[in-house]
Amino acid sequence: MAEAPGLGSVIVAFGRRPAEGLQNGPEGLRTVVAAVSTRDHGTTTFESPEAFLRFEEGEAALAIGAQVSRRHRVVSATTVLDRKRGPRCVKYDYLVEDNGVRGFEGTPFTFEFHGSRCLHPTWPRYAVDVGYSERYRSAPRAAGLDAELAPFLDGLVFTDERPVFVATILIGHGPQGLAFADGSVWVAYGDQQVARIDPRTNLVAATVQVGRHPVGLATGQEGLWVVNRDDGTVGRIDPGTNRMSAVVQVGGKPLTAACGAGSVWVTDPAGGFVTRIDPAAARVLARIPAGKEPSIVAVGAGAVWVTDFRGDKLLRLDPATNAVAQTVDVGLRPSGMAADERSVWVGNQWDLTVAQVDPSSGKVLASVPFRTRPGGLAVSPGTLWVSAYDEGDVSRIDLRTGKIVGEPIPVGKRPVLMIWAADALWVSNAYGDSVSRIDP
Repeated sequence: MAEAPGLGSVIVAFGRRPAEGLQNGPEGLRTVVAAVSTRDHGTTTFESPEAFLRFEEGEAALAIGAQVSRRHRVVSATTVLDRKRGPRCVKYDYLVEDNGVRGFEGTPFTFEFHGSRCLHPTWPRYAVDVGYSERYRSAPRAAGLDAELAPFLDGLVFTDERPVFVATILIGHGPQGLAFADGSVWVAYGDQQVARIDPRTNLVAATVQVGRHPVGLATGQEGLWVVNRDDGTVGRIDPGTNRMSAVVQVGGKPLTAACGAGSVWVTDPAGGFVTRIDPAAARVLARIPAGKEPSIVAVGAGAVWVTDFRGDKLLRLDPATNAVAQTVDVGLRPSGMAADERSVWVGNQWDLTVAQVDPSSGKVLASVPFRTRPGGLAVSPGTLWVSAYDEGDVSRIDLRTGKIVGEPIPVGKRPVLMIWAADALWVSNAYGDSVSRIDP
């Protein structure tokens, strides 16, 4: 924060050159800018978010219809509290008429301004403004960029803790399982694709054609394994060549996979089985009955763990016997799961809880209330991450206290599966076309 930033001091701005064919002629003359700036309200401070909103509403009411410069007139302005962005944020939308574009004087252009202003938690005279503007010829309107620019805003959240950065990486329709292999993050998506993301650049470095409707992904010593739900197959990808090296027919409607204990473990919710695969020989070793609807599988704490969705159980599989060695009552409709050497964590969709299970005794040590249906789970040092399937955000549970900390972090539609890799959290947004990267 500058010592005396002044009202509207720009910290950083991003521009983009229009696509070919849009930059020529008055219909295509367009500018797009995203910016972060500070606002200094001087001696004016605000005792509550509602007071800040009333101030912004007053500013907007005075602006409507005003000729704010020789060429600009404010047509409309709206402001609302934006608690999803942060506890002291106001969302604004302004429409401004511009009649002074060079070379087109007198020809009306429209300026749209969208963004949020958030009060600083310690110095309430300062606000941070994050938003974007789009200028285009009023009639006809140029192609909107909301689909690209809205994720820019949705990737920012203002908290009282250290900053959290969220990046939106466009992948393709319906991203699902995630895995980390050969220094890259891999995601299954679309009809028959797996994308390889370079975590240094957040760019897709390669795509691999796989079977139909890929969902689960898992990494083992023999390569990367992808579960093709509509094919009833599990394919092995060689990260060194970005190509399929083997395909195993497992039948049914397989869903998720995990690697560990010298094998690949694959759930089949419809059939009620977990299939065990020899990764070196790429062949089925066993088909293990696993409750009513085995859903998510994970390997940790010396065992293979499976959530039985309709059976309301957590199952412990013994690799030595290929059988269920223990069942744990964790809650109603257990779905998401994460396991480390100390605990197994299970999200219960109907209970709206996250259960912590002691892998040695199989006892539930704690049940953390969650505000909505928990989706995917992932563990990082000191933190359990839980996605809110219906809300489109991610929350953090402090592993020392077992309590939710901070504000929810917005991601995308239906965040369903997550992994911690390359010092970041990666979230697949199943009803969208992106993967969200969270750098805490």
